[in-house]
Amino acid sequence: MPKKIFIILTFTIGVAIVALLSATVTTAQTCPEPSASCQTPDGWTITLVDIDEVPIGGGDCAGQWKYTYEVCKPGTGGNTGVPCESKGLSHVNLAIPDCCPNEIILNRVGNDSLQTYDVGEGDPTTNFELGDLFVYVAKFTLQKSADHKWSFCANTGVTAGKSVQLKIKNALEGCKILTPACPPPPDQPRFNARRIKHGEVEFDILFDLAGDSYAVDCVFPPSCEVTDVDLGDLRINVVTETPATVIHLPFEKPFQGTASPGCTYVRTRSGGVKKVCP
Repeated sequence: MPKKIFIILTFTIGVAIVALLSATVTTAQTCPEPSASCQTPDGWTITLVDIDEVPIGGGDCAGQWKYTYEVCKPGTGGNTGVPCESKGLSHVNLAIPDCCPNEIILNRVGNDSLQTYDVGEGDPTTNFELGDLFVYVAKFTLQKSADHKWSFCANTGVTAGKSVQLKIKNALEGCKILTPACPPPPDQPRFNARRIKHGEVEFDILFDLAGDSYAVDCVFPPSCEVTDVDLGDLRINVVTETPATVIHLPFEKPFQGTASPGCTYVRTRSGGVKKVCP
């Protein structure tokens, strides 16, 4: 198999911040990368709040991954200062890839609803993904104004950008967000690694057989550690300015900010941001 060639871009603090903040602007010639949060044309926001790998014996989703999403009506949630509300929302549809041979299996968490429709069948209420032979539909019903978060279990922690649809009374809204993606074959090595030295740390970015990064391992110094950073609240400090919320990060390109001198941030394609510190 031919080896992949990777280009590693090293950012200074100033360049990284300018690049990250300017990356939120798109033009007609570029396509936005899948994100953990997306907004519909009318201002509804859907956010992948968390992906937790649950150990065996750990309760809900034991031995699997627990996905938690949130949906907020316009003017609520996020940085608005107004608590999230979803009044008027009847249900949410997610497009889930049809994987072969290692299919994606979803399960309910607690009292959260989950209904699935076979590949090509689509949601009969809205015709979402009707006739699409590459995905099936997972439907979540949210009937209370306070019920703006929901969770489900999946047998994969790998993610990819897929369509999400909201049914709000008689209106339909949609955008593209990170959802579960095909897991790597169980009978093949899960990853190869790309070693990077950036700032004061040396670490490996791990890739599955599809070429998507899913984790980061510390190499040097021996005391270095990797922690997960919440995608919805990642902040870097800009000199002489107030903290800025970063809503877009390039994949697999290490960068540093003045908020944590010496630490390096890396966004993986599995949907997380890793913070590597000496």
